[in-house]
Amino acid sequence: MRRVYSNSAEVMHLFANKTQSDATNQSRNAFFNNNALYSYGYHYKLAEHLKGGAILINDIGYSVTTSKHIGQIGWASRHKTQFFSSKVLINEVLPTIENLVYKIPRARTKKADYIQEIKNLFNSFEVFQQYAKENKITKIKWSNSNVIKVKIDKRSKEYKRLCYIVETLDNIDILESEVKESQRKKAKKEKAKQNKLIKNYRDGKSNFVRLDYDLLSLRYDNENLHNLENTPFEKERYFIHTSQNVKISLEEGQNAIKWLEFWEWNEEKINENLRGQKIGYYTITKAKNKALYIGCHKIKFSEIQRLAKDLKKVIKLLTPIN
Repeated sequence: MRRVYSNSAEVMHLFANKTQSDATNQSRNAFFNNNALYSYGYHYKLAEHLKGGAILINDIGYSVTTSKHIGQIGWASRHKTQFFSSKVLINEVLPTIENLVYKIPRARTKKADYIQEIKNLFNSFEVFQQYAKENKITKIKWSNSNVIKVKIDKRSKEYKRLCYIVETLDNIDILESEVKESQRKKAKKEKAKQNKLIKNYRDGKSNFVRLDYDLLSLRYDNENLHNLENTPFEKERYFIHTSQNVKISLEEGQNAIKWLEFWEWNEEKINENLRGQKIGYYTITKAKNKALYIGCHKIKFSEIQRLAKDLKKVIKLLTPIN
C-alpha cells in the first residue's frame, strides 16, 4: 500500500475518510497514524477521530504551514461532525471567554457582538460535552502528548466560572462592575510590582528593568578600580547606566544634557537641531511626547532631568575648591 503522497491535501483526505492506517506527504510535515493526524511532529496533534464518528480539530496554529493544514483537514472532513479545539476544550474556551468579558466594559459598538460570541462559545462547549457524555469520552492525548480531560466535572471551578459568566450576561451591569474592579486590582498589583522593580534599580540592586522607557542612574565603577588607579579625576570612575544595561560615559551624558537644556527641552527645537547626533554608539532619532528616542531606547525628559540633578551634585562634590 502506498504510504508517501505528493502533497498534504491528499494526506488530509485519506485521514478524514479513514482509507488507510497511515500516510505522510513528501516533505514529512503532515502525517497520520491510525486515528491521530499531526503537523510537523508528534508535539502538535492536528486532529483526532473520536468515538461516535466525529473529528476533533486543533485549530490553534503555530505557523503558516500548520494554519494551512488546519484549513485542509477542515475541508477534507466537512462530511463529518466537526469539533474545533478553540470552541470546545475548556482550557481554550475559558481564557477566550474571559478575554471577551474584559473587552465588554470598554466596548461601544461591539458590546452585543462580544456577548453573542460568549454565548456561541458556551453553546459549542455544551454540545461537545453532551457528545463526550453520550460516547463515553473522558480523556484524550492532545498537543505535546498531554492527556487532557474532555468531559468536565460540573462541580469544577472552571465549569462554574463559565456558567456564572453566561448567566450574568443577562445582567451586564454586574459583570461590567466585576470586570472593572478586577482590572483595577490587577493594575494596582502591576503598579506595585513595577514600583518595586524601579526602587531596586534606583537602589543599585538590579541592572535591568523591563519598562516601555529607560531609567537612568549614576553609578560608580567598583569592579574595575585596579584599572582606574591612575585616573587624574575621581569623577572618571563614575558612569551613566540605563535600565536596559547600557553604559554611557559621564562626559557624553553631560554633553547630551547641555544640548537638551540649551534647547529648553523643546521637542521641535530638539528634532531640528539634535536629530542624528550620537550618544555613544546610539543615534538620537527624535523627541516626542516629552521623551527622547535614542536608537531603540526611549528616555523621558523627566528621567534625564532627574539624572542632571544627580550629576550636578556629584560634580560639585568632586570639584576641588581653589
